[in-house]
Amino acid sequence: MKTRKTHGLSNHRLYNVWRSMLDRCNNPKNDGYRIYGGRGISVCKEWSCSVVPFYNWAIENGWEQGLTIDRIDGNGNYCPQNCRVVTQKINSRNKESTFCVIVNGAKIGLAQYLEDINRIKDYFLIKSRLDYGWPLEKALNLPKGTVFKKRCKSENSPRSKLTNKQAIKIVSEKGSFRTLAKKYGVTHKVIMNIKSGKTYTDATGL
Repeated sequence: MKTRKTHGLSNHRLYNVWRSMLDRCNNPKNDGYRIYGGRGISVCKEWSCSVVPFYNWAIENGWEQGLTIDRIDGNGNYCPQNCRVVTQKINSRNKESTFCVIVNGAKIGLAQYLEDINRIKDYFLIKSRLDYGWPLEKALNLPKGTVFKKRCKSENSPRSKLTNKQAIKIVSEKGSFRTLAKKYGVTHKVIMNIKSGKTYTDATGL
């Protein structure tokens, strides 16, 4: 009786990478499906059929423990032409969730920008300030003691872009928070706060 031959890779790190790649592209129950398979990203036929071609490609392209597989085009599929072997740092910068800032008119990942100016150690401090609505210049330069004392008010702050007249209009305007945020050029949290009366109280008190 003939025995079925196996690839012998079940216990290899790359086998788990391969299985995870297929699952987030093909399984709607996977936590990552929304930003992979849900967006139409798939795994090429060659890699989908067997782990062996994927394993061989990875090894031939320099994969070793501590490295990871990254898609060159974040909107492209998993295939030899669109993948590369990189460090975890590079991979994290290419993820959809990478936090970006605008510097001199160009969009750049916050981590990369802070490394370029030798401020990477302050990443979490600066990101928390930006999340809170501070303009980049103030987030970079104000002393640590002022992190959450108050929201910075400047012409570049999302909150200050709205006039009271606009806020009054938003109170009764229909639409999702994100739809209204896009329309008025502010964050959805600003819209949520206006609707709930947490900000622009004069608008909700009419």
